Amino acid sequence: MLTLIAALDYFVYDLIDEMEEVGKYRHAMKRNINKAKDLILHAHDLFYRNMMSFDGKGVKQYNIASEMVYKAINDCVSLNAPERAYNILMACIRLQSKQRLKLGARYTYKPSVELDKIPAMLEGLGIHDYNLDNIIEMRVRPIVMNAEYVKDPLARLLDAVKNAPAEAKAYYHRMTGFVAQEHLLAKIGAPGREADGMASLWKCSLEEKLLAGNILLGLEIVQTVDSEENGTEQVVLQFSGANDLGIPNFRKGDSVILYAYPDNTVPNACGTILFRCAILAFNLDSVELQLRTPQRNRRIFEQTDCRVWAVEHDCVESGFSALYRSVYSLLTTTEDRRRLLMAQRQPEADPAVALSLDFSMDGKCPHFNQLVLRARQAKDYFMLVGPPGTGKTSFGLVNILLETLAHPEESVLLLSYTNRAVDEICSKLVQHGIDFIRVGRPHACSEAYHPYLLEQRIKPLVRIDEIDSLIRQTRVFVGTTSSISSHAELLQLKTFDMAIIDEASQILEPQIMGILCATCNGEPSIKKFVMIGDHKQLPAVVLQPSQTSAVNDALLNGMGLMDCRESLFQRMVRLQERTFGTESPYM
Repeated sequence: MLTLIAALDYFVYDLIDEMEEVGKYRHAMKRNINKAKDLILHAHDLFYRNMMSFDGKGVKQYNIASEMVYKAINDCVSLNAPERAYNILMACIRLQSKQRLKLGARYTYKPSVELDKIPAMLEGLGIHDYNLDNIIEMRVRPIVMNAEYVKDPLARLLDAVKNAPAEAKAYYHRMTGFVAQEHLLAKIGAPGREADGMASLWKCSLEEKLLAGNILLGLEIVQTVDSEENGTEQVVLQFSGANDLGIPNFRKGDSVILYAYPDNTVPNACGTILFRCAILAFNLDSVELQLRTPQRNRRIFEQTDCRVWAVEHDCVESGFSALYRSVYSLLTTTEDRRRLLMAQRQPEADPAVALSLDFSMDGKCPHFNQLVLRARQAKDYFMLVGPPGTGKTSFGLVNILLETLAHPEESVLLLSYTNRAVDEICSKLVQHGIDFIRVGRPHACSEAYHPYLLEQRIKPLVRIDEIDSLIRQTRVFVGTTSSISSHAELLQLKTFDMAIIDEASQILEPQIMGILCATCNGEPSIKKFVMIGDHKQLPAVVLQPSQTSAVNDALLNGMGLMDCRESLFQRMVRLQERTFGTESPYM
């Protein structure tokens, strides 16, 4: 059924091309075909995103099978346009409906049901339907029958959703919709902020890009960094006066695209080869880029008098795949952790726990001891709330960490939203002589902490057991929520007694839920967590307006979720204030 829906994705565009070819793609016909196209794209896109969030290997095989199905159907139908595409489309719709009925109510895929409306929509085209169902089914069945890779992951995914408690199921559907809308706006731009979307590459004028600081133009390559093995890996470009109109909206670590264009013309990213890069350094007169895919042909970057280079922002979709997986993880985590995060049980504390160290600064600041003690006694979570400049990181995070490390058997995961904040945490660790591993990419990390990067720490190791031993013996890991989510295997190998999350008020629920819901050997990978932030300052960065992110579900409102744009930190503060007022033992 799913490969047939993928084939529909191809053939609806074939129908549009063939209708244009005969001059009939206009007026009411055009509107009806576009409505059919939207239903098909919605059904395929929703399934594809869910599949990506669950089984990356299956996606690759699914793509291969979809291409094979498309080719097999194309090869067996020899009709003239537009009868060819129309008949294939009608047959595929009936066949996917037939497959859906075979699967039964257990696996009803609602967007697929909507596809049954398409034959009536296209009835007005006046094209004869030859009922090619049997011919197409005979060609497709051998391919689909071999696609067992889809069945087990899909069954597990659908079973997890179907069998989830009502609150968890409501959360999954609402947050998946929220992430999908953010995903879309990252491509097309938010209302009133079109210059921020990937589509700004072709939708915005040069002047608009310059005013928003979203383009660097007139650049000249002054240096390349090459290796014998890979070819050109890095390029250094020098600025010209063409960028003086606005303040550049670029910083170290940003994902960008690099392309060449003829000098003294308007740069056009749609008419040339694009190179995906990351910014290694951004200086007053130059920018250094790391190519995501090294280029063996070094002549590509030879500077000539007749061409210059431009840099614009890129949209990296792998981050959204991690968000879909993160939301789904709530359905597969332990029941106790899910109940905690869904506010179906109160957090607990152990008043018998005492401190091993003294943080009162010779009795001058006894409240430091009280704060660390409450964090230690909390068995599930603790929230450190305070405005900027009150020492939440310098004293709160560091002291809680030091007390935890005073127990030799315990390990800690330190998280923050931005790489800059993670660099600051690393500086505290170095200052206190604490060994750690930094998870992330070199271009997003200060050079001072490159020796602590995971890839550097494992470089001298040659055996898997040596790497495994390093990971298990290292007591402190540090990274952004994004980098840890991208290295989910770490949380499958190692259990952390505590996670301390700085900048928690800037972190959306889908950005942290996967980490908190990860499991190792059937138990939560994070035994308890401490969130540090100020819900009255620096909100999470969101593209969609409150009208679309507001939560109007009584089940979700009951767990403190009022708006998907709010952080988990803000929701937990709301729950604690609702239960304990301002005297909560957990914040």
